[in-house]
Amino acid sequence: MNIIVTGIQPTGSGSPHMGNYLGAIKSIPKLIKSSEAYVMVADVHATTVDFEPSELKKSSLLTAASLIAAGVPDDIIFKQSCVPQHYELAIYLSHLASVGQMERMTQYKDKSEEKGVGFGLLSYPILMAADILSYNATTVPAGIDQHQHVQLAADLARKLNNKIGEDYLNIPKPKFTKNPKIMDILNPDKKMSKSSANQNGVLYLTDTIDIAVNKIKRATTDSKPYFTDGFDDQSDAIKNLIVIISELMEITTDDVCIQLQGKRYSDLKNMLISAYSEHIIPIKEQIDYMMNNNQSYINECIDAGSERAEKTSNSNVKIIRNKLGLGL
Repeated sequence: MNIIVTGIQPTGSGSPHMGNYLGAIKSIPKLIKSSEAYVMVADVHATTVDFEPSELKKSSLLTAASLIAAGVPDDIIFKQSCVPQHYELAIYLSHLASVGQMERMTQYKDKSEEKGVGFGLLSYPILMAADILSYNATTVPAGIDQHQHVQLAADLARKLNNKIGEDYLNIPKPKFTKNPKIMDILNPDKKMSKSSANQNGVLYLTDTIDIAVNKIKRATTDSKPYFTDGFDDQSDAIKNLIVIISELMEITTDDVCIQLQGKRYSDLKNMLISAYSEHIIPIKEQIDYMMNNNQSYINECIDAGSERAEKTSNSNVKIIRNKLGLGL
């Protein structure tokens, strides 16, 4: 059986951005067909950076609402902090990982010199591996930036199997969308990120059409007056906008380029605004409705999904615990 595990951190306000949506969330409803799936609001991972406890619950609720509004089945969504088996398995896995291995993780290397960086940032990939292996996952939908972490989960699965002397754990493999990395629309050299210093380059699922239009009109383009040539000949800034349009409209990048031949870059931006209005604004409206009128429904979904997740993870972790010679 194909077992899928994926998640999204409720950092910032909790709203996913376009990179989260196109890189993972949009594909989940299609990926989970004929599969057993678990979609996690990774609230514990969100505590590896500075956070406000009073805001974390709100942002987690908004992340769950965003997943539901984007078409993820409400019965497979759960909250990481509600499933303690993740933490137990993370301890066992930490004994199989080396310090050097953790220090080579890109995310840690990028942030290790920042003030106030905690041990959680170093150990974060181990907990992520536990998130995956708690369900004996076979497939992990993820952005390309998470490839290293999924590789670690696979490595730790092999080490645990070797320790217990049998191939109990599946070796998880990443599943990338064809365009897994969406860049900042102001600074196309950087990945779209909630932590970006200038949020005008980040498109969120909860942006109003006015806010989105303002951001898109500021997007970086080219100095040429007219759009010419095919996709491969465009600058990184233009390619990024074309990719967003093609993914939202579910047409090829070549189709976008054909429609824009001889037109101005303002037409490219208007095409993106139209795609955003058609495909993202309905999601935003559903998120707003749930957050303003039906938060109890979101909590009920999280509670039921977490109960389901805990049942599965408890069964797997109990087996692992016993095979490691622990427990009764």
